[in-house]
Amino acid sequence: MRTRLFFQLSVIFVFLLFSVSVVWAPPRFYDYGNGTVIDFFTGLVWLKNANCTDNVGGVSKASGLLNWTDALKWDSGLATGVCGLSDVSQAGDWRVPTIDELKSLFCWPGTPAWLYNGCDGSNTYNPNGAYPFDWLKSLGFMSVQPYGYWSSSASPGYPDNIFGVDMFYGSVFIDYKSTNYYVWPVRVDNYVRVDGTPNYFYHSLQNAFDNVFDDSVVRTRGVTFTENLSLNRVVDLKLFGGYSADYSNHDGVTTINGDLTIDKGSLVVDRVVIR
Repeated sequence: MRTRLFFQLSVIFVFLLFSVSVVWAPPRFYDYGNGTVIDFFTGLVWLKNANCTDNVGGVSKASGLLNWTDALKWDSGLATGVCGLSDVSQAGDWRVPTIDELKSLFCWPGTPAWLYNGCDGSNTYNPNGAYPFDWLKSLGFMSVQPYGYWSSSASPGYPDNIFGVDMFYGSVFIDYKSTNYYVWPVRVDNYVRVDGTPNYFYHSLQNAFDNVFDDSVVRTRGVTFTENLSLNRVVDLKLFGGYSADYSNHDGVTTINGDLTIDKGSLVVDRVVIR
């Protein structure tokens, strides 16, 4: 029998039982089919085309290369309708990634050893190393260039010196803002995160609940709830409003618009408003 729950404030406990189902592990990267690719390990959404040359925000990018100031302006002006985007994003949603975000594309367990190891900051040479640009293209990204990409991170104490990543070597470099490099826009999305090592991100609450283990903590960010949530495995789950991740921080109360309908299961809700 379904239990319909209406939450407004505080903590509400709902205790139910449910049966066993198969746990499915999604891939690291997922192509939304709207010009974007999400990384489920970081929750970051990347432009699928790593070298879009459209004119954006009044900035010409015909060659693909921009100085750092123009790169910031070009990224912040990016919106649906250009660069193959149909994701309803608006100007201001996109930005230049931090150096850690940029490195997260190819610095995680199980990736190849790169020609130069920029992942640990040493840039150690590996004569048998692979090339990040080639590997990222094999994962579904388009037009990844075998050259340098800007980050938004300045060298400590030297605000005119900006970090970047060379997608041919896999190394990290520092250069002046006036130099021209490529840029790979990133944004965050409204999604669901399950706490863990590493954290993992899902499309929806249902998708998360179908795949988590006992005592999991699920966090929502900007979710509009329109589904009937069916908990069908014997696990205890905690659902928290707000959002916190390695690369960004947006703590607070999440509003879920609609009815939360649970078939079976056990759920703890905190800092979530359901209307």
